Amino acid sequence: MIYAIREKIRKKKEGKKKEDPGKKKAFAFFHMEIIPLFSFFFSFVP
Repeated sequence: MIYAIREKIRKKKEGKKKEDPGKKKAFAFFHMEIIPLFSFFFSFVP
């Protein structure tokens, strides 16, 4: 499931190579904050 999402994100990135660094930085921050949150949440799901 995670792999499919990553693949989708990668394809989207390839589609628009020209991105302002601010957006990329925001995405990196989002990645660092949200992904651990998801893993934390899913650790409670049996």
